[in-house]
Amino acid sequence: MPYKVETVIKHAAQTVGEGPHWDVPTQRLLYVDINKGDVHRWDPTTAKDEKVHLDGTVGFVIPRSSGGLVLGLNLSVVGLDWESGTTVTLATVDERKDNRLNDAKCDASGRLWAGTMNTGSPRVQRVGNLYSLGGDGQLQCHVEGVTVSNGLAWSADNKTMFYIDTPTRQVWAYDFDLEKGTMANQRVVVDFSQTPEFEGTLVRPDGMTIDTDDNLWVACLNVGSVAQFDSRTGQMLRRVELPNASMITSVCWGGPDLNQLYVTSLVANFTEQQLNTTESLAGSVFRVTGLGTKGKVAPVFQG
Repeated sequence: MPYKVETVIKHAAQTVGEGPHWDVPTQRLLYVDINKGDVHRWDPTTAKDEKVHLDGTVGFVIPRSSGGLVLGLNLSVVGLDWESGTTVTLATVDERKDNRLNDAKCDASGRLWAGTMNTGSPRVQRVGNLYSLGGDGQLQCHVEGVTVSNGLAWSADNKTMFYIDTPTRQVWAYDFDLEKGTMANQRVVVDFSQTPEFEGTLVRPDGMTIDTDDNLWVACLNVGSVAQFDSRTGQMLRRVELPNASMITSVCWGGPDLNQLYVTSLVANFTEQQLNTTESLAGSVFRVTGLGTKGKVAPVFQG
């Protein structure tokens, strides 16, 4: 059965559309426009796309069990009350002022995992880190010397954690202890430089999610697609092509049955000609259906 791609929010982001999260209780899609400082909430029933604007970069958005949302604002993890737009700082990570928080996810216990990256150009400095923040406010650093901290996912049994540092062009796996919140034994699961389907391209793995069969779905920056991999063998199973948007940034499962794949993208330094032709949907949010698989409910922050 062929898949179907729809553009559900045209030109959703003015800079970097990222961090999609499907909020099950409200059946809405949350996402951010990183450099614009906007947090979005989109209702597929009404097609209404609301937003809250904040002062700074916003790397991610995830609901909180105690109400409201948790965000990565500059270098701080903050709580946001949507109605008032007010924030409260929960934790601050790196001391480097030229770093910022990027992608984040919560594990099955509701512990937040968030990483940083340098904002300089070129972004090749290995000065980022990967942190976890417990509901008790305990902040821990797990991986140091990261370039661009990105995609996160966990296997169904919560014994394996997957992680992407984009410039390495690899997806790493770790042994994961959910109770202790620890990761160990790093190994490479997917190496894009060794994936025949992407030979000769400048593909960069970005955001990531996982389906109920433990297959990884990786947003492929620069090549306008999302790739599905077997997380056990590293074999590429499928490549989903998105129209007129080469800079695909992240993915999440959504919809009433969690069988719809939502895909975000960014607007780069494209020429006017590109924005009118090959990149005419840059910054849009896409929905892919008919994939024959589904995801799990994305955990929220228990803090």
